[in-house]
Amino acid sequence: MEARIECFPPVARGDARLLILGTMPSVESLRQSFYYAHPRNAFWPVMAEVLGAPVPETVEEKRALLTGHRVALWDVARSCVRPGPFFAGFSLGCKKALGFSAQSPMVFREKFSPAL
Repeated sequence: MEARIECFPPVARGDARLLILGTMPSVESLRQSFYYAHPRNAFWPVMAEVLGAPVPETVEEKRALLTGHRVALWDVARSCVRPGPFFAGFSLGCKKALGFSAQSPMVFREKFSPAL
């Protein structure tokens, strides 16, 4: 039986204006305990380019890049079972309801069907 993979906590602050949703951490991200950790993943260089900042190297720099620009990052699923290193054939666990503070300028609430 494959192990269940849990998502990371959100990277966010209360006044976030943009929420980026991923699916689940990759094997390398799980190993490094943070989002988009594989060196060939273009997420951090692209975010740095879009936000006009240097490419972050450390987890602290990555977190600061996002929160400093009021960008939140989280995964859609709470957990999943993934039979291999890639997403082909993986099954999601129960979906989570996302809810950022209603006092935030960015309000995002989405309920997922239990059938998903």
